[in-house]
Amino acid sequence: MMVIRHVEEPDATELSAPNYNFRYNPTKNRFEARRLIAGQWYTEWARPAFNFEENFVGYLVSGLSMISQNVMYSGTVGGGSAAVLQEPTGGIRLTTGAGGGSSTYIGSGAGAIQNFYRPNKEVYSKFLTKIPDAPSLLYNDWFIGFYYDGDNYIGWNYIADATIDQWFLITRSGGVETTTKVGEPPTTDLITLRLFFNGSLVRGWFDDRIVIEHTTNIPDETMGLLCNCANREAAVKNADLTHISILNDL
Repeated sequence: MMVIRHVEEPDATELSAPNYNFRYNPTKNRFEARRLIAGQWYTEWARPAFNFEENFVGYLVSGLSMISQNVMYSGTVGGGSAAVLQEPTGGIRLTTGAGGGSSTYIGSGAGAIQNFYRPNKEVYSKFLTKIPDAPSLLYNDWFIGFYYDGDNYIGWNYIADATIDQWFLITRSGGVETTTKVGEPPTTDLITLRLFFNGSLVRGWFDDRIVIEHTTNIPDETMGLLCNCANREAAVKNADLTHISILNDL
């Protein structure tokens, strides 16, 4: 825990700890709290640009308790469910149906999952997730990110088809995509996925250890949240989502 004590110098502009600092940014005319992750600084909170009281702000999911100025909804294709996790972590479990081609998703919007985020603005998001059981590590397709349509999206994607079985960072624009493989074997452990993007850069932090950057195929579309668990075989697959936070620079 960091304790901030009285600072004698009234013109001090930064309070620092080894992996965290609080400062005034004169370029954006705002106060910022920044965290050091995998050797790079990112803005975790700022006022006024990243502020949950502004319009739009974002939302936090804990179980099925949602704080939002926008609508979130769930749906299924080919059966399945989205249910509250009866575990200390809370959160939601997305479960596909048993037949092939099944998927379960949560998204933002009212009947459509666009009109939410604009890539030419700064967007920072954090997700806590896990594949909860060994059978779900096989033939699963678990996407967490921002989606306009099948040709335009940004996000983290776990793809398992007995050949790949890897996490990827994906940016896709106009049907052309850039993908980067994380390069670690998948596990059933809880992981943190962070994602920052604007109109020219997408930066992802995988479990606060691996940093991936994309500067190509970034959609110039207004996107919405999409978290979609789909099976790649005729069997039930699960994916857990225990936290979502999204901060939008207006």
